[in-house]
Amino acid sequence: MLRDAGYGVLLFDLRAHGQSGGETSTWGDKERQDVRAALAYVRAQPDVDPARVGALGFSIGSAAVAEVAAEDPQVAAVVLLSPFNTLWLAAAYDFRRFGVVTQTGALVPFWRRGIALDEVRTIDAVDRIKPRPLLIVAGTEESGQPLLDELFAHVAPYAQTWRIPGASHGNFAATAPEEYPRRLRAFAEAALKPAPVVEPAPAVAPTPAVEKKKAPARKPSRRTKAGAR
Repeated sequence: MLRDAGYGVLLFDLRAHGQSGGETSTWGDKERQDVRAALAYVRAQPDVDPARVGALGFSIGSAAVAEVAAEDPQVAAVVLLSPFNTLWLAAAYDFRRFGVVTQTGALVPFWRRGIALDEVRTIDAVDRIKPRPLLIVAGTEESGQPLLDELFAHVAPYAQTWRIPGASHGNFAATAPEEYPRRLRAFAEAALKPAPVVEPAPAVAPTPAVEKKKAPARKPSRRTKAGAR
């Protein structure tokens, strides 16, 4: 969508996803390294303006993008699709209804892999992204709606948010095929537009100083001469 609108776009698979290497996803923890590497690569391209690079992440990717953007002020704009408030809550949410024992069991695989559950906290990272442009999008049919309610209320004073009616996790384009691309393009246009070119003021030649001539001394009139006698 953004490429068709004229933007340069780098798409990449996080570790253990798609065609990228790795056997274990860490749900946004070590993926922060992947996002940093992608940003470094993009900024090094000769046709890229480093001041106009934004980042868009979906689900696990949104957690990594939020954390990196919070620490990297050069990320000019951020889009988070289907984010979760904290990694701990995301990992345990669907198991809470079965009790503490089941919820704790759901976290064991994360602890065994050394995943920093307490470090990936999107709901805190977003505060460090402002005042840069931030757009958060989620669907009304995703899991964890109470958590999304909390996140959306938290960022309401400074971010753009959109809850897509009827959309589940990741099928935004299918649910809103016209409005979703329109909103993405509008956000990018406002957030990443080039800085206005300030034309230098034309040089003005200094006005040459005009030498003032002294008026000739007036000769005394005959009346004055007569009076002087």
